[in-house]
Amino acid sequence: MSATAFNRANQLDKTLKSILMQDYRPIEIIVVEDGDDGRTQYIARQNGARYIQKKRPDLPVFQNPARAHNLGIRAAQNDIVIL
Repeated sequence: MSATAFNRANQLDKTLKSILMQDYRPIEIIVVEDGDDGRTQYIARQNGARYIQKKRPDLPVFQNPARAHNLGIRAAQNDIVIL
């Protein structure tokens, strides 16, 4: 499962906890941060997710979620990826 995060730390915690309640195993969770709210990395790691911070030029606003999704897809090691 790959999740992109743009200043959504509160929602991310609930989402990751919900995913971890699933019976399906093995499960790989990758969080790609596309914007920094200061808490995303902490929450991702607290829930056992692999964390990737998207490097981007100094832009004033969020640009294109597809770039962050693609980073998560490339990082995935399983055959099925859910965004």
